[in-house]
Amino acid sequence: MKLIYLITYLLVFNVFSDTPIDTFNNLIKEDLIFIQKSLNQTSNKHSSSSGNLTHSQNLITINVNQPFKERYEVNDSYIDIYDYDFDQYKKIYLDDIESNLINYLIKGIEENVNIINLSDNSFTIDDGLNGMYIEIVDDKNFFIKFKDNMGTINMVTFKVDSL
Repeated sequence: MKLIYLITYLLVFNVFSDTPIDTFNNLIKEDLIFIQKSLNQTSNKHSSSSGNLTHSQNLITINVNQPFKERYEVNDSYIDIYDYDFDQYKKIYLDDIESNLINYLIKGIEENVNIINLSDNSFTIDDGLNGMYIEIVDDKNFFIKFKDNMGTINMVTFKVDSL
């Protein structure tokens, strides 16, 4: 009888032993809806945008639907940027970007990432740049808070797209 309790305990422990890092890595593989809110500390102005993020083979597509219509196609080496409002196209190589956020969306949080302040549902990444706070709200929602290279505070709320 003690063996059954031990096995049950181990199974339950393994089911609930996912860290917020594991949960984040699983959630970013899903198609997501997002809302990004930004605060420019210099001008004290708020802005927001919304859209969705989808996966197909080795490509992540980020569609910004509001307030401007943009599309970002991300692969493992560059981002194709389409600005539909201004009918413009640009290619940016990932090596030229001073942010690890795109890498986290592509590869997830890898073991070599410096994690600080790990809790049951959140963690902070100290990446030597501006850092990043990630909180898992539940099994379908999470948010990322970070300061970009322009000093703007950003919070992006993600929800698994159930369609």
